[in-house]
Amino acid sequence: MTKTTAAKMRVGILGGTFDPIHIGHLILAQEACHTFQLNCIYIMPNANPPHKDYEHISDVSHRINMIKLAIKDNENFVLSTVETDDTQKSYTYKTITELHRHHPDMELFFIMGADSLYSIEKWKNPDQIFQNCTLLSAVRDDVDQGELDEQIAYLTSKYHCSILRLPSFHLDISSKMIRKKVANKEPIKYYVTTDVENYIYNNRLYTMANKMNDNKEE
Repeated sequence: MTKTTAAKMRVGILGGTFDPIHIGHLILAQEACHTFQLNCIYIMPNANPPHKDYEHISDVSHRINMIKLAIKDNENFVLSTVETDDTQKSYTYKTITELHRHHPDMELFFIMGADSLYSIEKWKNPDQIFQNCTLLSAVRDDVDQGELDEQIAYLTSKYHCSILRLPSFHLDISSKMIRKKVANKEPIKYYVTTDVENYIYNNRLYTMANKMNDNKEE
């Protein structure tokens, strides 16, 4: 009698500062979950990203609380504090490698913007990222498909990795835009969930005092 092997749990990872988490993040995660039949999506805030000005990122407790509020009605979305629990710089390769080592029963899918495929070789230890997960490249309609095909073919050949396209809507929404709207006393209704909107106002996040030196996009 042949012994059947249990299917690996398919887990997506959507990382970011999430300052604040907005509907663009949620739509992207939902599209990935549906398109690739993922069991769940880890929404993974980073505490100390190496490429951003840590001093001007909202306290991690606020960002975690907003994520909890944003995903509370979706059983497929799970808050992961793997990176916020680490006091060191958050590196993607380190996170992916540790998850792969501690959870060999998981098949990991890392969600990233298509534009990041052109810079990923500048990330720390990119080979370890390629080895331990499948990349889901969020592709918008305004991306040059020919150039993207060439980049995917180049990376796939060099690193023997798996890169899959994730069609995504072109929503012109960013966390920076939301922060500026709050600072300018403009409405943010529908840019974030109602609970997140109320949390931002109740905790006086992104007020005029925080407007200076705000150059984070996300």
